[in-house]
Amino acid sequence: MKYSYKIHQDINQDAWNWWDAYNSINFGVDWSSRMEPQIANKIKGKNKREAYQFLIPFLREKYQESKLQEGKLFIKKELNQKFSQACDKLVKIMGKPLYRNDFHFYLTTFPSIPINKEKGYIWLNYTWDNPIGTFLHELCHMQFIHYWRENPKSEVAKLSNEKFEILKETDLLTKKERFV
Repeated sequence: MKYSYKIHQDINQDAWNWWDAYNSINFGVDWSSRMEPQIANKIKGKNKREAYQFLIPFLREKYQESKLQEGKLFIKKELNQKFSQACDKLVKIMGKPLYRNDFHFYLTTFPSIPINKEKGYIWLNYTWDNPIGTFLHELCHMQFIHYWRENPKSEVAKLSNEKFEILKETDLLTKKERFV
């Protein structure tokens, strides 16, 4: 099967991740508590447009850091070498084809890794050392939603949102299977 991806360095998507993470509690995690207080205070109580007035200049400065450029190159290298193999491995493990064949990776400087299943969007942190592992973890979520949560015949579709989130966040891959 042919799989494809595009990597995007989009300051607006990164700013959205910061703003959204501050303003939501996902998977039981209060992401605002993971921000430095001086940054959180600039976002607190702000709508997206107001928060971006701080976040865009803040991120422009952050993007000048050499570790982010190194991280971007590392992510590109890892995806170039391992993306197709990772997709094939997940198909084998789940026994289901990927729900889509094309993905978009948005690079982020914040540790929250949101996904958009419908568009195939996955955020990847510049500084994390296992972008393939992150991709597989998030793709497992997307597969699980597609094949079980959205299938009205599945018992998973009948779970409450809270129980579904707990089950969805359980790793499907064993440590032995995580290498690609």
